[in-house]
Amino acid sequence: MKTTDVCKTALIPMALALVWLSPPARAQVQLVSEGHGAGTQCASTGVNDGGEVVGACRSGTGVPVAFTAPAGIELPLAPPSGSLGCAAEGVANDGTVVGQCRTNAGTLAAVRWSSPAASSAPEALTPLSLLGLLNQVSSIASSFNQVGVIGGSSLDGNGNGTAVLWMRGQTSPTQVSNGGDNCTVVDETDALMPVVILNCPDGNGRKVAKYAVPTGLLGTYSLRPMATDPDALNCYAAGINNKGMVIGTCEYATTPYDRLATWKSPYENVFTSAISNPVDLTEYSTRGAFINNNGNIVVHFRGSKGYDTAAYIDGATLGQLIIPASLPGTPVVATALADNNRVLVEREDTVGRVRSGIFEPATPNTMKTETYPGALNSGVDAISMSGNNVAGSVEDADHTETAVAARVP
Repeated sequence: MKTTDVCKTALIPMALALVWLSPPARAQVQLVSEGHGAGTQCASTGVNDGGEVVGACRSGTGVPVAFTAPAGIELPLAPPSGSLGCAAEGVANDGTVVGQCRTNAGTLAAVRWSSPAASSAPEALTPLSLLGLLNQVSSIASSFNQVGVIGGSSLDGNGNGTAVLWMRGQTSPTQVSNGGDNCTVVDETDALMPVVILNCPDGNGRKVAKYAVPTGLLGTYSLRPMATDPDALNCYAAGINNKGMVIGTCEYATTPYDRLATWKSPYENVFTSAISNPVDLTEYSTRGAFINNNGNIVVHFRGSKGYDTAAYIDGATLGQLIIPASLPGTPVVATALADNNRVLVEREDTVGRVRSGIFEPATPNTMKTETYPGALNSGVDAISMSGNNVAGSVEDADHTETAVAARVP
């Protein structure tokens, strides 16, 4: 397919309104333990709009155990037959739990549980197979949507991957990319036959954005290139929303080396920009991280002083809010963006410990901090699509990791 010409003025103006915020006041969100019913070292990895939490634990053997936490009580999820250990990695709003297992043969196997109930039977998601001629050995889940469609890769014995989808209710995959091309599924829309965003090798050690759409013929997909900036070395994708808007990053040979890339849809031209950091104007790079269904964006950027920080971009006004650090010169890492525009972040405190927080653009001068008695470090990295539930883990002085969750008012 022939790509359209690049348009550098259609989507985001070159001059963007910028607001640099002072260190915010604090409000607190009390985290609640999910217990240790599945192991001694535990972390919540996903939460949906209904507050259903999943995650994984390890004990002395080091074998991971997937868990669900109905009513805040950790319970193991059964692994598929022949599995050495499993981890639950997310839960969709339809209740589908997505995970990853290692088999007794040493291969990887994506797994699905149809609900977050502890009694839910596991379903191993198989790699590609065709009449005994194409028998691949591993499956990896890399994304999922809110209606239970799972994206990932099918790997052959040499580790070469093909992008696939496991449709709702199916354990055999639908091929999305060309066989063995090592394209990976990045994200997909919330549809039973979703539009899929992928990153693929370009043959020069870099990755380029592509998209795949259903053809309407027997459930097959067509893989197509996305537009790029001819001045860029490459452009790759980070996410798509249900309006079809895509964000990512274009890389360049000169500064700024990385620039936010935005596409109105996979079919449209790309526009790139970098954020001007008023504290460090010399050299900077901007990388697209998240986009929500409102079209609002979170980016990471870095100045010449070498530390990362994050910013929120309003999709309607195009104004930017720099998410403030705990202390000047310390990093800020955004880990998730919800549809109510809440941003999960991790920041360093005065002694270098990692603290999670919730940034809300509507009240940017108040950072919600997540607290738990005795916690030295916190990594609350999962947020529901609505933004009303969060989940993650905390670590105490004995280096015990505890799975936690909270309802955010």
